[in-house]
Amino acid sequence: AFADRGVVLRALSLMRGGERLRARRAELAALVIFEAGKARAEALADIDEAIDFCQFYAREALRLQVVSRGASEPSPRGAIAVVAPWNFPIAIPCGLVAALATGNVVLLKSAEQTPLCAEALVRQLHGAGVPTDALYHLPGDGPTTGAALVAHEGVDGVVFTGSAAVGGRLFAQTAGRPARSGIGCRLAITEMGGKNAVFVAASADLDEAIIGCLRAAFGHAGQKCSALSRILVAQPIFERFAARFAAAAADLPIGAASAPGTAINPVISAEERARLLRTAGEAIAEAEATGGRVLLDGRLAIEGPGHLVAPTIVTLPAEAAMVEALSWSQREVFGPIVHCIPVADMTEAKRVIAASPYALTGGLFTQRGDDIDSACHQPQAGNFYVNRAITGARVGVEPFGGFGCSGTGPKAGGDRYVAAFLQPRDALSSSVEIPTPSAVATAVRAALQRHVPTLSIPGQRTWNQRHPLGGLVLLAPEAGEASPRLRAHEAAARAAGAPEVRTVEVSAALEAIASGEAALVVFAAHTPPAGLAGALQRRSALLPPPRLICSDLDLDAIVDAHLQTVTVAIHTLRHGAPLALTLPGAQDIRTAAGV
Repeated sequence: AFADRGVVLRALSLMRGGERLRARRAELAALVIFEAGKARAEALADIDEAIDFCQFYAREALRLQVVSRGASEPSPRGAIAVVAPWNFPIAIPCGLVAALATGNVVLLKSAEQTPLCAEALVRQLHGAGVPTDALYHLPGDGPTTGAALVAHEGVDGVVFTGSAAVGGRLFAQTAGRPARSGIGCRLAITEMGGKNAVFVAASADLDEAIIGCLRAAFGHAGQKCSALSRILVAQPIFERFAARFAAAAADLPIGAASAPGTAINPVISAEERARLLRTAGEAIAEAEATGGRVLLDGRLAIEGPGHLVAPTIVTLPAEAAMVEALSWSQREVFGPIVHCIPVADMTEAKRVIAASPYALTGGLFTQRGDDIDSACHQPQAGNFYVNRAITGARVGVEPFGGFGCSGTGPKAGGDRYVAAFLQPRDALSSSVEIPTPSAVATAVRAALQRHVPTLSIPGQRTWNQRHPLGGLVLLAPEAGEASPRLRAHEAAARAAGAPEVRTVEVSAALEAIASGEAALVVFAAHTPPAGLAGALQRRSALLPPPRLICSDLDLDAIVDAHLQTVTVAIHTLRHGAPLALTLPGAQDIRTAAGV
């Protein structure tokens, strides 16, 4: 079995798989163009991301073994089902490398639109040395093949990318079942889309902002969970930006995915084209009814191959964009439809952004440091970018994932993703209370019965609410002096309920990191101190890593403790509004559910 080979041999096979993808980059990109309809640059980027996943996850599995300091190799969870989408037909399925690297068996259910791309990936990994009994490809549709796979008793975990409606049901179904190991629940990782926004400040370089917005909104015809669909613009520059953005979008070449100059490729199917044209019509009607206007009407017929959909751009008053669960400016579109919304300032922009239950990607265009400080204070997105497009997260550099209705985590391409595929007793400290299946089920039932928009359970971290920290917080000033910024961190830690906050020398903080004593360490420097890498290397892989921040970062990052939050988004058809549910330790679940 692949698990018996040991982490070193597994990692070598997976890195070899990445090199096989690199050697066939052009051939595989051509397959993506043919089957998924992605333009040339997008198809090549799809293969490049898959290569990065192979290399990064293999090396991350090796790192986990090295820092365990000779401890026995952690145990895999077992059989992992990967339910993949069609929009990144090779890159996203290649996330299964994390499960293979830790010795799990993987069953890949490819999207019914792109089975050839998935089969090509699987064959390259088999050719690199991954056994056929460790990686299976199960093509088929979601309601039959996917549903049967997820519900099967022999599946120990599910990784899903798709809509919030399906992801919420899948998470509740999977995380509510006991693990076959007898410890905690089965693994459920869901990435469920977004309604992503950027704020263009009055100081922004308009050329830079327009280029970034065009790329993020219309790349792959907007068929990305990270795609830009809301642009909030400061009122003094709104008219200039809106006119230039619409004119630039109208000039983007639309055509066949294989054509060299295509900027907007066809959408995936005739059904999707019909849906997007209906959505564009409804968005236009909404804008005209609420005092907005149409800048670009994408419903016009386009001559050319494939299912072409032109960009639609409408303006909408900020008040209309905050009507809960009704406005198309809050609902996921998954296509080339963009709302431009004038706002008075960043405070109003944040209110508009918060009206949507999604929190995946976001961004800011500005030339003022104060704007950056304000925007980075509790950003309402899992990935936040400044003065660049909000798509194209880099593996190992910008781990990708959101919260709320956008996903449960851990982030793909991050240093905690691989550990999620290990048995809980190996991946977590013994001090972490693992939710029991009955507690999860009770909390979900109680939340649905109350029909509340959001249920936040205290006891673990969320991004946008303060919850108690799980251990010792160390503040490490330089030269023995606590800066005002560091004192503010101390106040924030105490307000967040940290059981103990101490100020120590940098050397003592490094020792606390190595010993596993610290839950959070704040350095007063703008860069990590010398010796940090060594301290982390000496730390056992069986302990959760501490949260490490420097004093120039967001103060509220201090409440982003080292424990992983599990968030499920469940759509209640009766009320039409999503329900965001955070599931931490079992006792907290029982308390919140009143049992």
